[in-house]
Parts: sequence; C-alpha cells; structure tokens
Amino acid sequence: MSRSKHSTTFTGGSPALSIVGDYCYAYSGSVAVDGSATEMLNFNSSDNITKCLFEIHGVFSQIGQNQIRVLVEFNNVTVIDTYFDASLDMGYLDKSILVIPPLTNVKISMSQASGSDRNMQVTLTGRIY
Repeated sequence: MSRSKHSTTFTGGSPALSIVGDYCYAYSGSVAVDGSATEMLNFNSSDNITKCLFEIHGVFSQIGQNQIRVLVEFNNVTVIDTYFDASLDMGYLDKSILVIPPLTNVKISMSQASGSDRNMQVTLTGRIY
C-alpha cells in the first residue's frame, strides 16, 4: 500500500516524525542534555508499521566518564533504557533498528548523570510498510 506522494520542506530539528511517501525521518536537532530527562523526539506513528534506523550523535569524547541515559518509550512502555559513556563501544546503540507498531506514541529522551550540558542529537530514518 503506497501513501500519496507530496512535497515537503525541511525546517530543521523537530520532535515530530515527517512522512514523505513510504519514507519517514525525524531529527531532534542539537539539544543540550542535562540531569533531568530531556525530550529529544515525541510523535505518534502512522497507521502502518514503521521500521527506522535510530542513531545517536554527539561529541562522545567530551562525555568522558559522565554517563548519558537513553530512554525510548512506546505508549509509555519502556522499550530501551540504557546508559553509555565515552569508554563504551557505541556499536550496539549508536545505530539500532526500531520497529514501531501502528498508532504508537514514541518518546525518546536523554539525560546525563553528571557534568555540564552535552549537545546531543537523535535521528530516525526509515520506511513505512
């Protein structure tokens, strides 16, 4: 089932999911993450299954031993709750696949355990089936 094609203009970071035809994307923009849960993305999925590449970006060398928490929730149910710092191999987290059920509220937030604000970014790029 193909969705109608339409044109869209990129307007910068936004917590919403943008849909173009059968594809989708979301960019948080650069967000200062502090000690409390900082919302990176918050949107409702379409009425179809969405498969996205979930990526975390930032200057990891500046994080040092200060832990960053990543929390992904579907309809207020935690599906990912993990911590990382610069000493960890980010291969398991910096590029993950999210399969999002239809009509699901998706919230992605980050926080840091200590240290000054770190500018972090989250991106989702994928396809709607």
